[in-house]
Amino acid sequence: MRSIRQLWFPTLVFLAPVLFFAASRTDYANYVSYALEGDIVAYSRDFAYATRATFLVYMTAVAHEPVFIAMHWIYANLGFSISDSMLANSMVMVSVYYLYSVRQSDSVVLGAISTVGLIMLPWFEQLGQNTLRQGFSLIFILAFFLAINDGKKYRAIFFAALAIGSHYSAILFVAIYVLADFVPRSGKFIVGVVSLIFAGYITNSISGISNIIIGPILAQVGLYTQYSSDVFMSYRVGFKALFFAYSLVQCVASVLLIKRAAKKSDERLGKYCILMTVIYMLASGLPYYNRVAMMPMLLLPVVLVTLYARITAPRRFFRRTDPSTETRSSSRWQGA
Repeated sequence: MRSIRQLWFPTLVFLAPVLFFAASRTDYANYVSYALEGDIVAYSRDFAYATRATFLVYMTAVAHEPVFIAMHWIYANLGFSISDSMLANSMVMVSVYYLYSVRQSDSVVLGAISTVGLIMLPWFEQLGQNTLRQGFSLIFILAFFLAINDGKKYRAIFFAALAIGSHYSAILFVAIYVLADFVPRSGKFIVGVVSLIFAGYITNSISGISNIIIGPILAQVGLYTQYSSDVFMSYRVGFKALFFAYSLVQCVASVLLIKRAAKKSDERLGKYCILMTVIYMLASGLPYYNRVAMMPMLLLPVVLVTLYARITAPRRFFRRTDPSTETRSSSRWQGA
């Protein structure tokens, strides 16, 4: 069977309608026109300033992550509007997500299906709007995942640096993907821990504990006043039914994927989504914990199509890779 990498023509054929569908689901120009508050107002102001400043002046004057503001400066000086840049970011993000899903599921059809699933998620459009930095960072996070799966150490470091330089929260997302290899494969252990965390999340007991533990940490680093302001405290913390529903499906599918894993990246993906779910539930006492919750939920379509591929046709879509190669690649990150 030919490698997925060699199937470039069908890969592009399936990507084109997916991008068209993604574009039809966005209206960034209208959003920018009517936005009166939120991060997008600051992004628009900074974007307008980019054409009046040199690159070095802009990089030192704007208070955002360096890779993100460098991207803004480049877009603005190429003649893009802020809404044009938002659309371009979304199209690149969708393309990288599609390529990651194709490589993970070993099928261009399933890759296209999972990417349509991403576009249908309620968080998709937000990744190009108020959470624009997180959406831009996601491009490099997924590229980092691909590099790790291929055992490309220096390429992975490069993409991790770009991801973190786009949004500092990416430190957590890339670190957990590496640490996922150390999680025991035992189904009973994983189910036991997840069940305990779910029980705490439903009863809001974790929410209270996380606020007690993390509140003093935020105070020590100077963020307590920010998180205790009226704006932040007006955000509803604790149990959210929609998050719970997504996470329940995510964890069940991830456990099954770990059990049926045909390659190291299958197991790593399942463990990663479970770890990220546990982390966001532990942080559920903090405002805006949905920013952490969003990451595993965005990967839910990839988990589902990969699980489908392993259940229905475990040998049909796979690339002919040497299992020992993937194991060796992984071992380098474990210090073996």
